[in-house]
Amino acid sequence: MQPIVFKNQRASAPGMRIAEVDGEYCPALEGASDRVFEGFAYREAKIRILWPGYPPFEKRFRTQDAQRSVLLMMVAAAVERCMKGHANKMLPIKRGFEAWTIGKHGGLGPDDVLM
Repeated sequence: MQPIVFKNQRASAPGMRIAEVDGEYCPALEGASDRVFEGFAYREAKIRILWPGYPPFEKRFRTQDAQRSVLLMMVAAAVERCMKGHANKMLPIKRGFEAWTIGKHGGLGPDDVLM
């Protein structure tokens, strides 16, 4: 299976920020209607976020008939949920990973993430 890439049509490099994901419609997403899991043998997949200094976060999602735009929205929602969950728990970040701190006061937020 080839890597799944999210690219803004107006950008020269791949990647999209959460701020660019607008609800259920991503007009700037290149290949938005592509069926990214066509020929994929499994009905669901899992995203695992390994954020430095924090415990892992996992989210399962269905792969049947998933278009690139739908997958982007699911990934964006998972990243937001992960970051908000870590920030709300007020978990102390492991020593040496302070630059990766998630939170409101000088920490990283969802719009700092390039997907």
